[in-house]
Amino acid sequence: MGVRYALGGSRAVTRLGVWPYTALILPFLLLGAAPDSWPDFRVIPMTLNGAWENASVVAVGEITGIREIGIQLVSRLPSPVQPSVHELYWCEAEFASSGLIKGTISSPDRKLIWASIHPGCPTTYGSSWTGKGPFFEVWFLREEGDYLRPVVDGGVEFEIFFKGHWNGVSGPPARKEFGRLLLTPSANSENPTDYAHGAFELMSLARDVLGDQECFERLQSLALAQNSDVRKVACDFIESQLGRKCFPDSKQ
Repeated sequence: MGVRYALGGSRAVTRLGVWPYTALILPFLLLGAAPDSWPDFRVIPMTLNGAWENASVVAVGEITGIREIGIQLVSRLPSPVQPSVHELYWCEAEFASSGLIKGTISSPDRKLIWASIHPGCPTTYGSSWTGKGPFFEVWFLREEGDYLRPVVDGGVEFEIFFKGHWNGVSGPPARKEFGRLLLTPSANSENPTDYAHGAFELMSLARDVLGDQECFERLQSLALAQNSDVRKVACDFIESQLGRKCFPDSKQ
């Protein structure tokens, strides 16, 4: 799985995260077309489950035309940002959706706006898709005023990367497809062992997306995978999180 991080977001603090932090605002340096008032800069450490639950929109899409629209000077920012950081670089981009998994976007021409502690509008903090061939992105978003926003500016991934092409569906079929992809090693990594190392959180998200029964049935298939690491993590999740019995010898 490839991910985009905001401010080195943590995955493991809490399922829903904590309360938002808002920067103490000083003057702005406007570089171009900017909103009438800046959104709150929010840092909430949360897991992917938290991103799913707090997103009003989960969509397959891509961003283009990334540009910096202003610099916000602040006296302090919340942890884990270093105390020496006093500038937020606000950025916007066009967001083109090719499939809605959750929620709706009220206007197709809404722009995505976010803040970074780095100049140049970076959208990758940590890791991104490094596999071969085509890939697509699933974004966790919300609507705020006239803009689309990430669930938070810092504390969780903006998006998840998957190998291949989206099938173009929206609505309930898209939700089912998203859950299936989360439990498909080859859609997340070139190497099944690499998938297994980060699979527990993906499985937890798939449980929220698909429900316990369908998640269990798909995990039972993974418990029969050729790769022993994938078999083990699938069985561990079935038994520790779903409270059900894995196939007798699938951990071997």
